[in-house]
Amino acid sequence: PPGDPSFYGGSFRQLDMMQVPALHAMGLSGAGVLVCMLDTGFTLTHEAFTGLDVVATRDFIHGDLNVDDEAGQDVSGQANHGSWTLACVAGHKPGTYIGGAFAASVALAKTEYVPSETPVEMDYWQFAAEWADSLGADVISSSLGYSEFDNPGDSYTYADMDGRTTVVSLAALEAARR
Repeated sequence: PPGDPSFYGGSFRQLDMMQVPALHAMGLSGAGVLVCMLDTGFTLTHEAFTGLDVVATRDFIHGDLNVDDEAGQDVSGQANHGSWTLACVAGHKPGTYIGGAFAASVALAKTEYVPSETPVEMDYWQFAAEWADSLGADVISSSLGYSEFDNPGDSYTYADMDGRTTVVSLAALEAARR
């Protein structure tokens, strides 16, 4: 059962360092929470995602609903990073791997194009944050950062990393306000 080390398999040690099993033992599992993941994409066929409650998906890069690798559009492995972060949040394979909020519902947004770094990705991120708000998301999870772009003239300086300058910083502030 949740809270017992055998429930977590290989994920027990890192979750235990954050006292997550103790929270699970108290009945806190992410149930009733909508987490919107903003990342590179998501491969949902992995066994750790069996039974995952996916409320909505959207590919902000290509303008469709497919958040997995798409032949002809994405490089192979485009969805890897997003899948890994999703597993950390909501993976669920008892005895093998458990995410910190394994019972949460999720909305999945593909916002990061892996082969390049261009400013339009910040716009995708902002659009996805607005989409998350429209869905009533309780949490936005994103481990993406934008400072250096393929065209150095588009890059931000260290001074720009003040939480009030970049497109993503301003979008995140507004999302938090809402």
